[in-house]
Amino acid sequence: MTSTKSLTILVADDDEDDSDILKQFLSESYPGIQLIVVENGAHVMEYLEKDDPLPDAIFLDLNMPIKNGIECLREIKSDDRFKSIMTVIVTTSSDPKQKNNCYAEGADLFITKPSNYNHFKSAFMAALDKITS
Repeated sequence: MTSTKSLTILVADDDEDDSDILKQFLSESYPGIQLIVVENGAHVMEYLEKDDPLPDAIFLDLNMPIKNGIECLREIKSDDRFKSIMTVIVTTSSDPKQKNNCYAEGADLFITKPSNYNHFKSAFMAALDKITS
């Protein structure tokens, strides 16, 4: 288990099952993390504008209604107040062009959502290790 001090993670995902899996994993493995879940990129930006302190990391699903992950990523990385927040793209896609585009737009990490819980857990543990190091 990794030391997580007191981290705040903002997750934007319109898939309730994926959000629930992430909540379960974090509560079991990283009980010190505060998890805030919103349904789309527009809600991410509303949260960032209202709340202080800022989250330590943002996990963005790529395919969401209203404002998708790439639109939200562009907005985050173009704003001096938010661009230093670690931003992780999470998607079912493994398209290398999409992955390269996300990195070009400023993503810090790109995770392809695994279909298996243990693989899902491993992918997020690796991301959290990067956030905490």
